[in-house]
Amino acid sequence: MLKKRITLLELGGTIAMAPNAVGALAPGNSLEEIVASQTSLTKVANITFEQIQNNDSNNIHPEDWTKLSRRIFQLAGATDAIIITHGTDTMPYTAGAVSLALGKGLKIPVIFTGSQRSMLEHGSDARINLEHSIETAIKASEMDIAEVMIVFDYRILRASRSVKITEVGFIAFDSPAYPDLASVTANGIWFSPNAKRADQSVKFELSPHFNSKILAVDVVPGLDPTLLSSLLSSGKCNGLILRGHGPGNIPCEGEYSLLPLIKEATHRTLTSRY
Repeated sequence: MLKKRITLLELGGTIAMAPNAVGALAPGNSLEEIVASQTSLTKVANITFEQIQNNDSNNIHPEDWTKLSRRIFQLAGATDAIIITHGTDTMPYTAGAVSLALGKGLKIPVIFTGSQRSMLEHGSDARINLEHSIETAIKASEMDIAEVMIVFDYRILRASRSVKITEVGFIAFDSPAYPDLASVTANGIWFSPNAKRADQSVKFELSPHFNSKILAVDVVPGLDPTLLSSLLSSGKCNGLILRGHGPGNIPCEGEYSLLPLIKEATHRTLTSRY
């Protein structure tokens, strides 16, 4: 059987960092140079490396999501799977955004991974995460699974349902509102029936544009609605996300009620659209 073609795109993050002169982690050499010393990773697939950029993930923005989505779209017809290395802090944001940009017509698996410790550090989780990502890419391609995933430790999660849950644990991500897509075991990769298969009837189209003027606010007791109302009145906010309590509950009585704010935001949206 021919080996699968896997394109590994580098965006940076801890996985490709190295200690600098004072011992702090900083962007290091390309991942291709690092992986060259781990020959077993390249024996199971034909891996092509491409460095998109080399950033701490806290410095990745919607413009980078657009750039990455376009590159994936360009590569999708010439490779069996794509793996993206990314810093853990904002990986779910990028992975979720890319999944939306690529849409339902995606025909290949796209996998995000990274590590909590640099590949060059003793006891790093980088190698195992790369191994699992490559194994997942091969298995997903064989099964015609086509969606954006996060592969970390032994878990395989739907990108758009993932969150980071720890800074120190090697199981860094969870999917609290959706079951894992697959798991890594000693007997291989086992995918759930929930994993999406490529739909050849749907055209692969790209929607790579993101609006950065969206405000997401955690609803906490005592949140003053006038603060948000002032922002809406400024005309600089194009969207408001209120992250409520429990299943979406918000204050609805007295001076802290958010109902007038929601009505105001809805009215602004309707009047600006029509």
